[in-house]
Amino acid sequence: MKLINKLLPGEQIKPIPHLPDDTSRIGKVMNEVELHEFGLTLIIAYLVIDNAEIVQATGNLQGENPHMIVKAPNNKLFDFWVKTVMFSQIPTIDLFKNHKDIICLASQIKAKPLFAGIRLTCLSHEDPCMPIVGGSYKAEFTGLKEFKI
Repeated sequence: MKLINKLLPGEQIKPIPHLPDDTSRIGKVMNEVELHEFGLTLIIAYLVIDNAEIVQATGNLQGENPHMIVKAPNNKLFDFWVKTVMFSQIPTIDLFKNHKDIICLASQIKAKPLFAGIRLTCLSHEDPCMPIVGGSYKAEFTGLKEFKI
């Protein structure tokens, strides 16, 4: 897994703050949607740094997480499926059960379907597995993996 956080002098991790839309939720446990949206935000930032363009964000597919269509600087299209989990879990492509449907959707728009996993560790709570709204996080990225049947 690749660390997303920047490193401070002495190799100390610079925490990534979670900045919620609803500030009344600060200090509460994130729900599944908030956790997923935080992971998406981190992936989007990563893609923007690489000069990619977010073409479209799409809703759920049979209860799976939303995904997004991304255009790379070379004009190739990618269909990103993101899964965000808390430490000590490891996000894997196997968390998506409908690979065939994902591949079919991507082929309709001539995109390559890719999985991106994010693992968060809460640095501002005594329990690093606890997703706290407004907390500070260490974020790790699995890299990209292509969906295959």
